[in-house]
Amino acid sequence: MKNRFLPVIAALLIAMLIIPAGCAELGIPSPGDLIGSQPTTGRLEVRVTDAPPEKVITAIDVTVASVEINIDGGETGEGSWQSLTVLEGKSTFDLLQVQGLEELLATSDLEPGVYNQIRMEVTKVLVTFEGEEPVEATLPSGKLKFIRPFEIVAGKTTVLLFDFIASESIHTAGNSGKVIFQPVIKLSVTQEPGAIDITTETLPDGIVETAYTTALAVMGGTAPYAWSVVSGNLPAGLILDAATGIISGIPTTAGEYTFTLTVSDSSSPVLTDTQELTIEVDPAATT
Repeated sequence: MKNRFLPVIAALLIAMLIIPAGCAELGIPSPGDLIGSQPTTGRLEVRVTDAPPEKVITAIDVTVASVEINIDGGETGEGSWQSLTVLEGKSTFDLLQVQGLEELLATSDLEPGVYNQIRMEVTKVLVTFEGEEPVEATLPSGKLKFIRPFEIVAGKTTVLLFDFIASESIHTAGNSGKVIFQPVIKLSVTQEPGAIDITTETLPDGIVETAYTTALAVMGGTAPYAWSVVSGNLPAGLILDAATGIISGIPTTAGEYTFTLTVSDSSSPVLTDTQELTIEVDPAATT
């Protein structure tokens, strides 16, 4: 009777010795762990990975609807807001194209005094990644406001420079593809003797044997101004008034005429600006 149970008892003893060792190798709880015992350790895992490279941004097109300044409003901004003139064709600019450059966005002639704030309304940002179509970025806040006193002085130009840090302004939200524009900007204020800028970018067409008159426009600098043609030629029959910047006369020959103008002011040192323009003269109408 006793001999009959000896092999069974031996097999059970061997299993009790082998199973815990096998469980440990497989990383699963042993019967002893499951019955009447609690874990006494926790596990720490150190993992490594290589995040995918950031996409290469090839363009960040920012569209600005308005630029305003505040006077006598203090930090509350409750004073009067005054709009600046956003230059035609300049309301949308590529941040990557103005790196290392200063592009004129808006300007106005103001009464001398101390102004307190400036704000810029951004309505749209298109981000282009290399090899992809432009994506419209989300704007958490479309109005960028700075509390920064600056002074307007008669006869001088005050420059407010918005220095966008493009690499820190664009963020992507995980794998969703969502692009977020949170601009990081440094604002600096400087004063110059008076920057000068020819704001005329196009000229009206003319017609042979028909009177022609158009006035060139300049902003900044110190009047009076002096105009001249430095390269190319005006259409035959037209002249430039050096004192007024008015081109007038009667064109005599049809064609397309491209020339470069310069304007100089009366400040010391003298400030100048140049602009290439074109006048197309059409043949006289036939009856």
